[in-house]
Amino acid sequence: MSRTQLSTNVNNSLEKLEPRLLLSGGEQVALDYLIIAGDAFFPSGQVCQPLHDLAEWKQVKGMRTKSVPMSYVTSYCVATGQGIKDYIRAGWDSAGHEYWSALPQYVLLVGDTQQVPSSSGQLLNHEGFFHVSDNPYADVLNWQGEPGADGFADLALGRIPVTTVADAATAINKILDYDRKPYMPTAPDGSDNWYKNALVASYFEDGALPIEGDPDGKEDIYYFMETAHRVADFLGQDFDYWTDARGSWQSFALAA
Repeated sequence: MSRTQLSTNVNNSLEKLEPRLLLSGGEQVALDYLIIAGDAFFPSGQVCQPLHDLAEWKQVKGMRTKSVPMSYVTSYCVATGQGIKDYIRAGWDSAGHEYWSALPQYVLLVGDTQQVPSSSGQLLNHEGFFHVSDNPYADVLNWQGEPGADGFADLALGRIPVTTVADAATAINKILDYDRKPYMPTAPDGSDNWYKNALVASYFEDGALPIEGDPDGKEDIYYFMETAHRVADFLGQDFDYWTDARGSWQSFALAA
């Protein structure tokens, strides 16, 4: 049997595996990948096919995966007075006990903010200004490893912002295709190797208020652009954004 045939047979066997069922009752379980999706993605109370396919693939890759509808999370949030973050931190079983024995490593939210709400809070030192973000859901422990927050993410968290099962299928099929069949360069010189290309996205945000030394309020006060430039310099090609000694990364690090 050729290596290609062996690989194909192994993959076919793995993809026939059903996702493993998590333990029920008061017994704690270990969880790697948690999917929280809007109820629209659980028609008739059953997980839709796109989410099932994604969860199954994560299982095949060795991640213990659980998918739950938002109404399930909400029912316990209402009963306990806690929120989505608390569910991510501990989960609950049907009796209201803490469920995970350890934090999931990955959390995926599926649906827009009407279906799976984002966290919101007041901007630091800006009374009356609020932000909406999923990031606080990933900050579930304090610096001592206890329930709380310290401003740092404790797990990887993302969102697929779709509203229908059909849209979810489009997005998830792209994810699965990318993961299962990564494009490999075919040109002899490797010129079509898009893995060597990177997009560094950022934007300029001024403070709209005068700051010391720069009174016009048009300064990039959050370092988004500077960080993007430093990343671009780091990734292979030297774009010489920081050519002077004072602006070099080494000098910056030493000064800090």
